This record gives sequence, C-alpha cells and structure tokens, in this order.
Amino acid sequence: SKNITAMALLAKRFNCPISVKASEWSELLSSIDRLRGLGISEIVIQPFGDTLKQLVENLTLIRRLAIDKKFVKLGYPTIVFLGDIKSNIPEHLVISALLVRYASIVVIKPETLDLIRPPLLLRQSIMMDPRAPISVKPGLYVIGEPKDDSPVLMTTNYALTFHILTNDLRNQNVNCYLLVVDTGGLSVACSVAGNKLKPESIKQVIDETNLEAKVGHKTLVIPGRAAKLAGEIEDSTGWRVLIGPFNSKDIADFLTKHHSS
Repeated sequence: SKNITAMALLAKRFNCPISVKASEWSELLSSIDRLRGLGISEIVIQPFGDTLKQLVENLTLIRRLAIDKKFVKLGYPTIVFLGDIKSNIPEHLVISALLVRYASIVVIKPETLDLIRPPLLLRQSIMMDPRAPISVKPGLYVIGEPKDDSPVLMTTNYALTFHILTNDLRNQNVNCYLLVVDTGGLSVACSVAGNKLKPESIKQVIDETNLEAKVGHKTLVIPGRAAKLAGEIEDSTGWRVLIGPFNSKDIADFLTKHHSS
C-alpha cells in the first residue's frame, strides 16, 4: 500500500490494469478504496495466503461477497501466482483447484507447461451446462479442396467427434465434403443407440445444403458405428451408402480402396 499512488499513476499513464495485494482484509479493502478514489477502475485482486487451503478460502469469500452480498469493492478479477504457494500437491491439480474456486488468472512456472492441458480443458468446461453436450452447427463442411468427384462423409454434430475427425482428415490430406447431422450433440455410438441419428435428418441436411449440385455422384460414407442404419439411410436419401472404418485415422486408406465416383 506504500507505493499505491505511484503505481496508480503508472497504470493511468500506460492505460493498464493494476494488481493489489495485502496481508489482511482491512489493508486490502483500504488499498482498493484508494485506487478507486484515484480513478482506477481496472483492478485485479491478489488474495493473501501462501497455502492452497488459504487461497481457496479467500478466493471463495471474495467471489461470494461480490456476487451474493453485492460487495462491489471485491467485484474484480483475481490473480494467483503458482510459485507463491506452499504445497506438495501436483501443480496441475493445484491449478485446477484454483480455477474451480474462482481464480480469474493463474500465473504458472515455465516447468509446469508440460502439465497444462488438463487444467486448460477444465477451464474451457467450467461454464458449460453438463446437461447439454458440446455441439457444432449441423451442415456441410468443406475439408481441403474437394471436387465434384470427391467423397462425401457423414458424422454427427458432437463437437469432440467433429474436431477429431476433421483434424484426422486434414492430417491425411483428404479432400472431401463432410455432412454433419444434428443429433443433439451426441456421438455416433450414443446417437445410434438412442435413436437420435435419423435417416430423415441426413436427407434434410443433403437437401438444405444442395449437396447433389456440388458432387457428381451419390455415394455417402457413414461411420462404422452407424452400420446398422445403412439400409434405412439408402432408402431415405436415395444415395448409395458405404460403411466406413470405426477409427478416423483409417479413413484415407479406406477411401483409397473403396470409394469411387
């Protein structure tokens, strides 16, 4: 708090946020008051505490007071420095605990980067509704530079399936059209088992995207896990159906051997 005025002037000069840290609540609130009085609105709170338990408790208290009690002095983002925490817990678990207990920013050490993927995945999922699967928009997607004799593949609009599949297609240099059908965000296996992958939905996407005008054939490659629907899809769409592999990494070899226009 001793250098708060000088730091506030620097924050104003360079138009950047300012982080405030104190050893106790009264000092923290006083520092925030002083910053607000100096016209600083972009404040980041660094909660005190050097153990995971203390930080989780203080982060939770800050957020609950700000939201539940409308205590505006604490209604700012928070920042935690991983290097300041005394803990024997693996660092990726410490990061995860801080993220789910309201840390807005977690500053990590370079040696922690190898373990950062699980916390990043957790962070992306925090605001998701667990009752609603992650999905992508149904429709026709262009992979690479397809021509009128390029294959047409079909999958569901489950986001994880979609991204894995499109990455594998690009990595294998497959030029194709990808028909994405609305299954409510369910995977191929789940949508087949739950009767969410319907042949009439496939026909609807074909018609809505004017697919027949883009290709010179009527052959549709469906996922191996949807094999039981092959006959119904042919009857509904009028397209010839090829049952593709179970694993997307095998698609390029499959198309080389089996697809023809």
